[in-house]
Amino acid sequence: MPELNKSARRIIVDPKKCIGSTLCMAWAPHSFEVGPDLKSVPTNPPVDSESDIQRAIDECPSGAISFAD
Repeated sequence: MPELNKSARRIIVDPKKCIGSTLCMAWAPHSFEVGPDLKSVPTNPPVDSESDIQRAIDECPSGAISFAD
């Protein structure tokens, strides 16, 4: 498991947009989990690198993932 990045930005998954494809877990497996509704839930703070999480954001087919600003 990657070392916790203490300066990592918070991740948001919009449950109304998430379709549960789990592609985010393919790119950032330590920063997302499957929730009881079979949709992605972010682990906060995220563990994977910011670039891996950005790839998960970019690859999300429903555009449900973002960084909190």
